Amino acid sequence: MLKWLSLAHHPNIVQVLGFSEAQERIILMGLWERRGLEGYVDDEYWVERRGVSKECDVFGFGVVLLELLSGRGSENGLIVNWALPLIKEMKFGELLDPRLVIPSDIKPIVRLAKVASACVGNSRRNRPSIVQVASILNNLEMDLCF
Repeated sequence: MLKWLSLAHHPNIVQVLGFSEAQERIILMGLWERRGLEGYVDDEYWVERRGVSKECDVFGFGVVLLELLSGRGSENGLIVNWALPLIKEMKFGELLDPRLVIPSDIKPIVRLAKVASACVGNSRRNRPSIVQVASILNNLEMDLCF
């Protein structure tokens, strides 16, 4: 999955220049502008002034997943408020980018949406770690390959 993301060419995300599959962290690198921070960090960053953290990075990764699934930009964080109810209500016809070719077995897409939801829908304390997210995505990739 991570190798696939590194090849993504999507108008709503920064091109991924590289990544590390190290045990403790995954680093996504791109050309970021100041305006790019809004919408990619969690509320704790702004409201509680808790700064960046690994959990904040997981939130940003979840936003990127939502962008890939929906074809929308982060819109300063509005994508999270828009997408979470659609994922919870399983309204994938409304969530997914109409330009996507939807496979006959939609389970991997549903799983990817649920991973995105877990990344952005929880407080920092309840958010999955990036190692857990990477494991789920790698398992999803393995399932798709076989």
